[in-house]
This record gives sequence, C-alpha cells and structure tokens, in this order.
Amino acid sequence: MYASWPQPGGPGTPFTLTYSYSNLFDGGVLDTRGAALSDVLMRSAFEQAFADYAAVLPIHFVEVVDSGPPPESGEYDPSGLADIRIGVVPHVHGANAYAYFPFSTASGLAGDVIFNGERFGYGWSAVLFYAVAQHELGHSLGMGHYLDGEARGQLPLFSDSAYDGPLFPLDEMMITALQGVYGAGSGSVTALSPVPEPQSALMMLAGLAVLGRRRWKDKPSSGALT
Repeated sequence: MYASWPQPGGPGTPFTLTYSYSNLFDGGVLDTRGAALSDVLMRSAFEQAFADYAAVLPIHFVEVVDSGPPPESGEYDPSGLADIRIGVVPHVHGANAYAYFPFSTASGLAGDVIFNGERFGYGWSAVLFYAVAQHELGHSLGMGHYLDGEARGQLPLFSDSAYDGPLFPLDEMMITALQGVYGAGSGSVTALSPVPEPQSALMMLAGLAVLGRRRWKDKPSSGALT
C-alpha cells in the first residue's frame, strides 16, 4: 500500500468516499468499432467495480454530481468536490488508464482516475473497461502494483449495453493488503440513479479478445499507470 484515505474511527470502522464522473460520458471513450462506449455500460461497469471493493472493505461509495476542472488540467482545490473523480483524455502514453494515489486530501488529484479514450486505436470492450476500472480503483484506494502479471487471458467482447459480463474477484493478496489498512468489513455503493437492466439479446457473445501482457508502471509520486 502506497497511501490511504483518512478513516476517522480507525481500521474496521465504516467511512464514506464520494465519487463522480467528470467528462467520462462526453463520448471520448471509444469502443472497438470507433464509436462512443455507452454511458449505461460505463456506469454499470464502475458500479460493479466499486461493489467489488465494498464487499470486503467498510467503505460506502456515494456518487455525487461532478464539478471542477477537466482531467489533466493540473492540481486543483478539492473543496466541495468528489473524492474520486473519473474522466477521460484522448491519449495516455503507454497505459490504458492511470489513477492518483490518495497521498494527501489537500490534493484534488488524490484518487482521480483517467482513462485513455482511444486506447492506442484499439478501443474498449465492455469486459476490458470493467477490468481496468476495478484495477484503477485499487490505486485510488492506495494499492500499488505488486505483480507483473499476465492479463486475464481470453476475455469476451459484449455488445454495447449495460455491463453484465464476467466478474473478477479481488485476489487474496490484494484483499489482505487493503484490509491491513482499512480493516475488514462491508460497505455499499449508492449511485445517483439506477442503471437499467440490460436486455439479454444485446449481451450475446461477440467474440474473443486476447489481451497481451500488461506492463505495470508506477506514475512517479502521484499515481499508477495501467
């Protein structure tokens, strides 16, 4: 663990982290066809990723309305803004996304997640977006890279609908590290509006994508690249 959020009652006691979507739904995250990934899909994928952490940590993730500067516009005052702001830029050098560790609550960048919208021209599938969202939220909570691991093997591509694909449980090493800081427990995810249930016809398997080996890199003194 590189950093952690303040937990007033100490490890094992519940606390709240707020999150918001800055420009994530502005059409900058492209799918494998070059079209904008749907808002419903991205929102549901992130809610599942938050739920993965809330299942093992006493953290209540609460969505709030976003305000503040766009991603990659520099340091900013976090007063009145979400703890974790999620956005996108057209290009990120050498990474699918990156997140800032929560080194200081005086930094607006602490916890923020930034996606590579075009993803080197390959675009995003539903399952990859979810997997990267889950990974980056680990950095937002202070988790560093501990393995130079393989990608998740053959990952299915789904049609453009709410995410309802395979779920990736957090591994035991990650859970142990996070609970060593925040304590064991369970939290919750509260979104501003419910995500509609996907239509099963839109969730048919479209093919298989083999992901190459991930190259993990730490973002110096601030965050981590994926």
